[in-house]
Amino acid sequence: MWATRRWQTATLRIISCKQVSVGLKCGGGGGGGSDEDTPDNDVYRRFVEGASGDVELAKRKYFFMMNWRKSEDIDNILAKPHDNFAAFKECMVSYIHKRDKCGRMVLVDKSGVMKKSMQALLARGLTVDDACYHTAFIMEYQWKVLDPRPYPDGQMLRIIDLKGISMDAMSSEVFGFVKKLGFIVGHYNAERIYKVIIVNPPAWFNMIWKVVAPMINPKTRDKTIVVRGAAEITKALLEFIDLENIPQEYGGTCACEGGGCMTHSPEEIELRAFVTKLNDRDVAGAQELLQQIRDRPHALSSVQEDQQLDQQS
Repeated sequence: MWATRRWQTATLRIISCKQVSVGLKCGGGGGGGSDEDTPDNDVYRRFVEGASGDVELAKRKYFFMMNWRKSEDIDNILAKPHDNFAAFKECMVSYIHKRDKCGRMVLVDKSGVMKKSMQALLARGLTVDDACYHTAFIMEYQWKVLDPRPYPDGQMLRIIDLKGISMDAMSSEVFGFVKKLGFIVGHYNAERIYKVIIVNPPAWFNMIWKVVAPMINPKTRDKTIVVRGAAEITKALLEFIDLENIPQEYGGTCACEGGGCMTHSPEEIELRAFVTKLNDRDVAGAQELLQQIRDRPHALSSVQEDQQLDQQS
């Protein structure tokens, strides 16, 4: 009961989850835009694609997103210290792990332990607003640094691992927490998902999926694959990711030297190095590292490179 009250009464002090959670009915400074204001940039094109060509809906979502970014100073979030970064990395198991065959980043979310993650955050005195801030920080790093390529690039393959999940993880407390973070991801980052692969679902997952599926954006739902069993999981991942880039726990050969895939993928090592510079107030060093990462070519897998050479010959 204490934990429930804690999440519900958290002051909106960093990233406004209250604003996010009510969707398009509120936002800093309104959300409209006249025809003359119609933007011409990659982000807006993603919103148009996400709205299946509905220009008016895309404009509303785009301007609400821009107002939110302005009110929360998201443009400068990667220039500010993130003192809670280590705590979130210890409590919430979500990590970037290499690339798929087409150069898209791969994100692994251990959502099956979400309730334990939330309880661990509470025990450290962190709030849902701290979690929203961390989510916004990571998203900005992903799309402004790791993969700033224009649409249809600049997408990710997301693995959601439900191993260990129990029915009590579907409580209103946990669901509300996940929903608030999901609103940031869904409303302010259009067309960033290439594929969602849900692995290790429990036996009762189909019952829950029937309830949850209608609340998911149809375009995202159509990109979602659910697989059970070690062999089927590996088979599904191999369609998109080379064997040497799949963590061993999912049937691949990658173990990431130094501490394992969860903490020592190349992307996670660089992310930690960047945040360390930020938290040490070495802003110049942090920005220099960001530029190095940003300028790095997005390599395709050897399989994709061979296919491209075959097409050119």
